[in-house]
Amino acid sequence: MRNLRLVVVCTAIFALGSVVSCGDDGGETNCTDQVDNDGDGYTDCADSDCDSNQACQTVCNNNNLCEPALGENATNCANDCGTAPVCGDGNCDAGEDSTSCPADCPVNPCNNDGTCDAGETVTNCPNDCAGSDECLADSDVLADNGCGTGETCDVGQTGAACRATGSVADYAVCTAPTDCGASTGCMSFDGTVFNCLPYCDIQGTPTCPGTGVCSAAVQDHATIGLCLEPSDECDPVENTGCTAPDACYIVATGASCAETTANPGAPGSPCEDESPSGCVAGSSCFDPGTGWTCIEVCLLSDGSGCASGTCQDLISSTTYGVCQ
Repeated sequence: MRNLRLVVVCTAIFALGSVVSCGDDGGETNCTDQVDNDGDGYTDCADSDCDSNQACQTVCNNNNLCEPALGENATNCANDCGTAPVCGDGNCDAGEDSTSCPADCPVNPCNNDGTCDAGETVTNCPNDCAGSDECLADSDVLADNGCGTGETCDVGQTGAACRATGSVADYAVCTAPTDCGASTGCMSFDGTVFNCLPYCDIQGTPTCPGTGVCSAAVQDHATIGLCLEPSDECDPVENTGCTAPDACYIVATGASCAETTANPGAPGSPCEDESPSGCVAGSSCFDPGTGWTCIEVCLLSDGSGCASGTCQDLISSTTYGVCQ
């Protein structure tokens, strides 16, 4: 019997207007070269042969490998690429540069142009900031020392720190520290309304802009007081004219409303935080030479307000006195 070889010939068969090809196309051999390698009319990831290829997976495949070529980044694929960088945290992270985040990635914080610019300090740019104290302590806040052009030395969580200088007027409402001008803090006595309150030396010779008076000390900064605009209706002797939890306190040159501290001192006791509002209503904080003490206040015109002692003149006030 003769051996027969069966030869299968692939031909194009035209039927009902369709073209059918026969045979094995070998599969798509490269899923990223933008070429239809197997000639089946489908290129790269559009070909079902590439369904299992990593390059054709959905962005963020959570394989613990950050693959920018697939479009993964810290924002759309945090599991693979980590936490997105935060502009303004002081670190020049991946994805940040001098254009997208100059605050973290300055081109050159010290340009040696003879001017102490924003971002330059006596530490990182001694040629431009020589002779300027660093912004470190309460005394630097009061003197506005150690910061570059466009910055001011402000109170920090501990000590002091430079921040950008804002344009909100003294005593006006603010929403952030950078709203306020130099030597001014965005402060609140009730935690709801914040105002740009100028700083004053509460233990020295206080001065305040406009009609402001040097009042309560900033928490954890005993030498830094806050200038408050006095209320025409506030009476520190009778404690009228203020809305609770505020009380009326006698301050350096008048009287002003301020929120009483958590543990106010009674007359004869030390003042909490060495501030007027560190005393119970009807008294205020003074240093008679023996330390900051809560002392009853009185009205000079008739001496009213003293449970003991007599009403004595205050150097800075022609209306109110202290009971001694």
